[in-house]
Parts: sequence; structure tokens; C-alpha cells
Amino acid sequence: MESNPTRSKSHAKIKAVVMVILTISLLFISANYIFSHTISAEKSVISPQQVIVVSNETFLNHQQDLLLTNDSYYVLPPVNVGFGRLTVDWDSSFGFGVYIFSKEQFDHFQAIFPSISHTNVVVSSASEWANKSGFTYEAAEWGAATLGHPLYVSYNVTQTGNYYVVITEGMYGGAISHYANDKVYFINEWFSPYSYQTQNVTTTVVVQEKDNLYLYIGLVLLALAMAILLFLVTLALRHRKTASLSK
Repeated sequence: MESNPTRSKSHAKIKAVVMVILTISLLFISANYIFSHTISAEKSVISPQQVIVVSNETFLNHQQDLLLTNDSYYVLPPVNVGFGRLTVDWDSSFGFGVYIFSKEQFDHFQAIFPSISHTNVVVSSASEWANKSGFTYEAAEWGAATLGHPLYVSYNVTQTGNYYVVITEGMYGGAISHYANDKVYFINEWFSPYSYQTQNVTTTVVVQEKDNLYLYIGLVLLALAMAILLFLVTLALRHRKTASLSK
């Protein structure tokens, strides 16, 4: 039996298509290892880190019903503290300045206070008065608190030592006249120790990950080409068997 020319041409075209598909699949598979396709993905990373842990507050000082004059100051008993947060809160019927001093800063303030307490220079804040008067501090705040809504100032202590809390109206330069019931209702001092602890901390980072997209496309095309080849081989064997039986 003679071969069918039309069928032979069709098979040749199919084989050409198969070769193209095979070539493209091999290009995709090669590209996967040379020019990998990547995607952005979020990834959780767990790593041990040293973190600061704040312990419970410790009460240090309490004073109440204090009377101030604008040519003096009141100092709370000094406290010796280390690494942590020193906090002062108060409630009063009038405004005044609150300073947290290291020992050296307090000694300097104490030495120069007589020369700056009667300057008759009224300023708007505790920090401005300190800057104009030439003394330094660790933390400062100014204001009048209303009953039930206390003000506060805090300082993060990084060096062990004695610290002094001073309240004063010296920044008013003698310009304030008090009423008979003006007073500091209370002033409190607290300390919250810090400590370093090693904890497992989970952070989310964005990473570029290889997703093998080109490999999967190449394998699909390769499978398609092999399926077409298998189909052609099956047809050829069937055609050969039919031809053999017809002889």
C-alpha cells in the first residue's frame, strides 16, 4: 500500500510544531536557572533580641499641702536610682516649675539661685528660665494642675546616682501674688526600673523568592510536546499494523 502524501505532509507539520514546542520548553527550563522569576513575599522571622522590660513602679516620695513663694524653692529628699524611669506628678491650684536634677546640676542650681531669684524677668516656661539663668537639668515641666487631673514630668535614668526634684516659682521674678488658699495639694515621685531581657521577637520582612514559574511553563510545554509525539507514534504503529494486515 502506498503512503498517503497528504497524511505525510500533515505529520511533517505536526512534527515541526512539536520541535518548536520542545525548543520553547527547553528555553523556559534553562531560563529558570539563568534568569529566575521572583515574587515579593512577606516572611515572619523569629530572632532572639535584647529588649527593655519595665518593672512595676516603686513609690519614692510624697509631699502634700506645700506653700511656695516666688523667691524660694522646695526640694524633695534625694533618691539614688539606676537604670529606669523617674516620674514626678503633682496637683496644685497655681503654676510652678518642676525640675529633675542630677547631683552636680542641683549643686550648681543651689549655688546660683540667690542671684537669679529676684531678677524680675518673667518667662513662660521652666526650660526658658533655666536657659536664661544658666543652669541645666535632666527634665523640666511647668504648669498648674487641677484637682483630679495631675501633671507629670519624667526622666529616663541611664546612670546610677542621686537625683533631686525641685519645685519653684523663681521664674516669675516676684511678679506673682498668691491667694490665701494657693497650695501644692500633693507631689509624688515614682521610679520604674528597666532591665534587659532576651526574648524571641517576631518580625515581618519582605523577601524576594524564586517561584520556578519558567520551570513550570517549560515542563508543561515539554509534556505537551511528548504527548503529541506519543500520539504520532501511536498513529504510525496503528497505520503500519493496518497496512500489514491488508497485504
